[in-house]
Amino acid sequence: MRIRSAVCSMIAVAAIVAGTFDARLAFAQDAAEDDPWSIAPGDPKSFTRAGAFVGLGFNWQVPGFQPPYRDQNYGNSWGLNARGGYRFYDWLAAEAIVEYADDFGPRRPGTTADNLSMLSTTVNGKLILPLDRFQPYLESGFGFLRVDDGDGFGREDRNVGFAGRIGAGIDLYVTRHISVFVDNAFTMAAGDASDLYFFSLSGGARWNF
Repeated sequence: MRIRSAVCSMIAVAAIVAGTFDARLAFAQDAAEDDPWSIAPGDPKSFTRAGAFVGLGFNWQVPGFQPPYRDQNYGNSWGLNARGGYRFYDWLAAEAIVEYADDFGPRRPGTTADNLSMLSTTVNGKLILPLDRFQPYLESGFGFLRVDDGDGFGREDRNVGFAGRIGAGIDLYVTRHISVFVDNAFTMAAGDASDLYFFSLSGGARWNF
């Protein structure tokens, strides 16, 4: 149920972001013709044109937990991610990312610590090196991290904290509309989730409108 709920949430977020930003495409098509910073969005041959995008993928997450969680020797977790955003210029985009980690399990012998699941939501600025199909990038942003200790994300005892994310990756365009991505990021949290830092290696596919 937790995975199903997280997947539904990610799909909904991606759809909302894509719909919101894609509504700006008509405006961008007119404005970019006079904008020396951008490739014209109407150019069908460009891999760097302005426009909205959405993507889905997987995560491999490694805990960087602080005490007392670090003392429990938590293991790694598989997860899912969804993302969507808008490319304003060939070198600049904004991207919302939702990452779900299914199960961090404590490995300390005899421990009674709970397994942990995490759901992070961040809005990021993305700096891109526009090298035709091959486009490395750096990104950083802020949002929230929710932690489930076994009772579900909707329960009152869940931990919610402010989170910051910094990462780097590569977008590789297969066609004008289809690209694949790989990135590595580090997420830090504050508030009730302040001890639960983690690294994430992500990969997936993206549709570029």
